[in-house]
Amino acid sequence: MQRTRQYHGMRGGFDFIAYQLRAIALPGGERRHELHVQLTYSGLRRDYRHARVDAAGNRAFSMQVQEAVSCPEHRIGPPCDTRVRLTIPLDEALLRSRADTGLQIVLVAENAQENALFLESAYITAYLADAG
Repeated sequence: MQRTRQYHGMRGGFDFIAYQLRAIALPGGERRHELHVQLTYSGLRRDYRHARVDAAGNRAFSMQVQEAVSCPEHRIGPPCDTRVRLTIPLDEALLRSRADTGLQIVLVAENAQENALFLESAYITAYLADAG
């Protein structure tokens, strides 16, 4: 299991992002690639709906929210952390085209807040070699 972590400073604190690429074998020898992301942050809950490639990219991906754990909205006391698990489908052609330069994925919430994560070229190359 390959995994890397990145911290991103946000106005309300720090966001912690853990992610990994996974290959799912399909009948007929085909593979499906998924980026699994766990995002942990403090403050108000965000509803993530899509992701896009690169900061100015216009290629959008839908994502599946698998789990969201947070505090009640009207909780009294200090803020607590919210954890969201997301799955983003990626095609092999995109991964291969970015194996030399790396790939930035931007997660976009309904309130237009964004989190960017960067899959380094070495990570993509090792993943593709391991995925077969």
